Amino acid sequence: MPPSRKIAGKTTFQDDWLQVPEFKFIRRKEGDPYSAHCSLCMKTFGLSNMGRQAVVSHVEGKKHTGKFKNCTGSYGMQLFTTQKEKESSALPASAGPTAAETDPGVATADRATLNSAATSGELTAASGELTASLRPAGGTTEAPHGLSHWIQREEVTRAEIIWCLASVLHHVSQSAAGQCISLLPFMLPDSQIASKLQLGRTKIGYVINHGLGPFFHDVVVRKAMESDFVTAFFDESLNKSSQNTQMDFAIGFWDNETNRFSVRYFSSAFLGHTTAEDLLDAFLKQLKPAFFKKLLNVSMDGPNVNLKLIKDLEVEMKAKNHPEDPLFLYMGSCGLHVVNGGFKTGAKSAGWGIVNVLRSMYNFFKNVPSRRHDYIVFSKSKNFPLKFCAVRWLHNAAVAERAIAILPNLEKYVEGVRKAKKEKNVTTPSYETIKTALKDNLLTSKLAFFASIANMLEPFLTEFQSDKPMAPFLFCSLEGVLTDLMKIFVKKKVLAENNDLHKVDLSDDKNLITAKDISLSFSFSVKDALMKSKATELEKLQFKNDCRTFLKSLCTKLLEKSPLAYGLCRGISCLDPGLIGSRQRGSTTISVRLRLALSQFVERKWLSSRQCDQITKEFLDLVGTRAIHDECKDFDRRVKRLDDFWMQILSEKRCSQDLKLFVKLCLGLSHGNASLERGFSVNREVEVENQKNDSLVAQRQVYDGVMAAGGIQSVKITKEMISKVRLSRSEYMSSLEERRRESEKTDQERLKNKRLTDQIHELQEKRRKVTADLEKQKSSIDDEIAILCAQKT
Repeated sequence: MPPSRKIAGKTTFQDDWLQVPEFKFIRRKEGDPYSAHCSLCMKTFGLSNMGRQAVVSHVEGKKHTGKFKNCTGSYGMQLFTTQKEKESSALPASAGPTAAETDPGVATADRATLNSAATSGELTAASGELTASLRPAGGTTEAPHGLSHWIQREEVTRAEIIWCLASVLHHVSQSAAGQCISLLPFMLPDSQIASKLQLGRTKIGYVINHGLGPFFHDVVVRKAMESDFVTAFFDESLNKSSQNTQMDFAIGFWDNETNRFSVRYFSSAFLGHTTAEDLLDAFLKQLKPAFFKKLLNVSMDGPNVNLKLIKDLEVEMKAKNHPEDPLFLYMGSCGLHVVNGGFKTGAKSAGWGIVNVLRSMYNFFKNVPSRRHDYIVFSKSKNFPLKFCAVRWLHNAAVAERAIAILPNLEKYVEGVRKAKKEKNVTTPSYETIKTALKDNLLTSKLAFFASIANMLEPFLTEFQSDKPMAPFLFCSLEGVLTDLMKIFVKKKVLAENNDLHKVDLSDDKNLITAKDISLSFSFSVKDALMKSKATELEKLQFKNDCRTFLKSLCTKLLEKSPLAYGLCRGISCLDPGLIGSRQRGSTTISVRLRLALSQFVERKWLSSRQCDQITKEFLDLVGTRAIHDECKDFDRRVKRLDDFWMQILSEKRCSQDLKLFVKLCLGLSHGNASLERGFSVNREVEVENQKNDSLVAQRQVYDGVMAAGGIQSVKITKEMISKVRLSRSEYMSSLEERRRESEKTDQERLKNKRLTDQIHELQEKRRKVTADLEKQKSSIDDEIAILCAQKT
């Protein structure tokens, strides 16, 4: 080989290098004789004064060898060509440039792949080995190759993913799902995909736990990281399978892909104790550290332990974050829990025992065929009491209404049992409660009042059990409910003089209507039941006084515990279209509430004073226009989401990013914990005996991902998801290996502790023997001393 020619200290490219097998990707750089071009790396490098050694250094470099291994180890373009095309495409390097090099329409990256596939003999050989490995052992049939095989492999994986998604969505056990899929080849004998499905119980398990679950979790994390803020939700419930407290976490964030606020399940922690310290520790471990720098709000129910958690969390964040980092906003505990709890408090304060009566009615006939048969015989009716739930108070109006409807039937049943002399067979606490209640002349009136108040609260409880952004509606809705309740027992003059309901002192009887003057006309059912009752006037007066006590306790609880007590809740109502479109409120109310909300965001360092000045002017100018006023007036929150409404307006009017940020922050505040409450039902469906905690979390993540997409048909099975699923087995094997190491470590520690325990026992036994010998010696010496003393005397 002739030496490289040097000109002015530089080496020129030699055509002889093109014949060297190791240099098959090296090309001459047109117009530059002092450089070479690598078609694999798509890189031009100078020869300098190194000559051939410069080419050798590049070929032996880490990047070049890595790309060469990737090409020879993957399907590459070999899958998209027939064997004849592969043979004809394996041209010698000296044959000149390929079509990919001369065609300007071929992308640079694709050109590199085409070049490497056309010039690499090793790549062709590797593909041949791959094709050979796909042939059945001992068979002569040629294995599928080319594009059709690649597509079929993708479709098989897609089918397996869909089957796993369906098993999670419909809460099918992994064992049953694995057994059912084995029937598909028999049901669809002409389907190549069905014949290639390989999903047993174990594979379904690791595809869900190490593939689909982490994939959907990563999607949530990525979207949350792209958002300007994160809202955290948490709640606890008993996991009956593991007998631990399961602390579920969800996060809310602004989804930039849909331009909406989204609430998604995140993870779960499993605890033995649930002190504030335990909850805080789980909270800090489960959420990503980056989330705490943009934590907007924490949503929870109202136990004191959770309130302490919030205080401790703020202290923790102040200690760890930068002083200029924003702090989370607090708007009280879940409004749904407060309303539920207030209703329960009111019912209990009345002293009627309605809860016990309703529970006894249902439990007495539950799972007892003989009693149900006698009830049907005696009453000639098949309408039985409905189940009363002490935790979920949403449907208890229907329970009370059913109880009113079947009271005559219960009276017939009690009388029938008495006449048939069967009372000794049904004597239970529930039966005694029913008998006592039926003797109450005002039972129907009490049940009617209970149902009427429940019906007044249920529209609020129903509407706000939504994942849509509802926080700006919270103040006006709660204020409306509270106003309706107060109108029954608070004097009209007092309500007219106090625009702020918090200024009404319910503890002062001067502000309340007397029991005698309370009108029950707000409910025809209560009024009618009271008129038809056989109660005396004194009993009716006491009933009205109890009703006032019921309402007073309920309203007091709402005023003290609900989000109404927080200025932020009042402030963000400036985004309520109903308030903007109302003629009664006016622009002054909007301005006052806007400034109240902005002051909270400035105080907690979410917005600067300069931003607030710009937002105030821009927002008031926007809502002051006739067009926006009309749009707000026509807005129906039962049909359209609030985030869609405002994002459409802000985009059409080309509003500033500061105003958009303010609107997003307001919409991102939590209005309740309903999403986590619904998750408890999913937990019960997913739970099975001896289930690993990680498995439950993964299934919840998959279930949430499918529901967020709108169903299995709407789930986009991307290349990333397929890749994650294909890697799930290796992740599964790694987890098994880690568990094995942990088990070995535990066993070693156990053996070490056993050895130490045995040594301690040996030493203790040795000490006992030594001590016994010493005692004998001591006793012998004492005896000798005694003898000598006796002789001395």
